[in-house]
Amino acid sequence: MSDPSDSSDPSSADPLSTMRVDCGDCEQTLRGPYIRQQARYTKWGTFWLIFGITAKPTHIDFVCAKCRKTVHSTNNDRDVKEETF
Repeated sequence: MSDPSDSSDPSSADPLSTMRVDCGDCEQTLRGPYIRQQARYTKWGTFWLIFGITAKPTHIDFVCAKCRKTVHSTNNDRDVKEETF
């Protein structure tokens, strides 16, 4: 009988934590210390943020802090929700 809290199932692993990215000279994972997340919003989303109302981003960009290169971008609803909430 398996333990339901066992997270060794590869299908439940976070794919963004193991994805290797190439940003020039360094090779990082998307969860690496030099990779920053930047949210992109629609014009209406930006309008609501100006007034302090939470808006859902349309894209999440993963940017290397060393070279400022966008190494990955996602608009997958599951990934966007996971990264912002």
